[in-house]
Amino acid sequence: MIELLVAITIIIVALVVLMQAYAFFTKANSQNKKNLEATALAQEMLEATRSVRDESWANFVALSLETAYHPVQSGSPAKWSLTAGQETISGFTRQIVLSSVFRDANDDIVASGGTEDAGTRKLTAIVSWSDQGRNYSVSLVNYLTNWR
Repeated sequence: MIELLVAITIIIVALVVLMQAYAFFTKANSQNKKNLEATALAQEMLEATRSVRDESWANFVALSLETAYHPVQSGSPAKWSLTAGQETISGFTRQIVLSSVFRDANDDIVASGGTEDAGTRKLTAIVSWSDQGRNYSVSLVNYLTNWR
């Protein structure tokens, strides 16, 4: 009888541990999926912004710096443009912010000081979302230049 009780206890403990591991891995898998979706949305914003730059550098640099934008497709054939503000897609909020770029005497990009490079813009694509009361975000940074 004691052997049976010990065996049942071991089985119950093993099942509890397995259920906790399953719950942990299910949650981690869900979070990884959302992280991948957010990264794809941020990458799409960078590609759309690159398309806007390719269309016209003058129109691209005319956009306000340090202002949130989001990409929009319009026209026929469809072309990308940037519209002020954020956009929400399937629970993800996304925006892209353009910033000035500064270079030092060695022509290296620096965070502060230096001389402004009018032919380069820094892009920061930010995608954020909430899950079970916690906030998450993905941020991708890229630089675009006037290559023509």
